[in-house]
Amino acid sequence: MRYIQAALFVVVFGLAAIAQQGSPAQSQPTEKSRSAQDRSRELQQLQQQYKDICRQMDKIIAQAKQRGVKISPKLLADFEQQKKQFKSQFSSTNKKLDDAQKRFENKRQEMETSFQGADQKRNQEMNILTTILKTMNEMQSTANRSLH
Repeated sequence: MRYIQAALFVVVFGLAAIAQQGSPAQSQPTEKSRSAQDRSRELQQLQQQYKDICRQMDKIIAQAKQRGVKISPKLLADFEQQKKQFKSQFSSTNKKLDDAQKRFENKRQEMETSFQGADQKRNQEMNILTTILKTMNEMQSTANRSLH
């Protein structure tokens, strides 16, 4: 009985520790410089930890039921509360990651459009310069022919 109670406490506190870590974006100040792929990997690892702890909890509950041991309703309630809190934080973090990826994509498109505009302007200016040079060469050629 004490083994099961102790194991339940470990699992519940494990979930609490995961929930307190918060989103990976809040965990380190250098997170802004990391790629979206790194953030996604961290979220997957966090979700895997959560699944592992839930499996452990389910296994402990099943073992307790097989042995006829009663589990404290408070422990079960704490476990469910931690599950809900984690799901909420995970969803929030996923949404933040999606928003960041959208902002990045929008900024990339904006910069690409700006570059294309500058490139078009440069091409127009080069065409104007080419036309001016041709006209100057023609005028010079005409002037040279009229002098001879």
